Amino acid sequence: MAVRVHITPRGISAEHAARLLGLTLAEFNLYLPELFARGFPRPDVTTGKFDRRAVDLWMDTQSGIGPAQSALC
Repeated sequence: MAVRVHITPRGISAEHAARLLGLTLAEFNLYLPELFARGFPRPDVTTGKFDRRAVDLWMDTQSGIGPAQSALC
């Protein structure tokens, strides 16, 4: 019997990134230019997927519970 391992993908679609922000996909696409201007992580150039951990870290910095923006540069 093979052992099954559940793997949670780190790369997520725009729809899932939108959900992490509590937005619909349409709202996410509307706000994306402003989000990018505020340092929101860009998707991978090959896969088009957003890094779930980077999105979480960005959200932490925006709410003040993560490292300061300047520490990330």
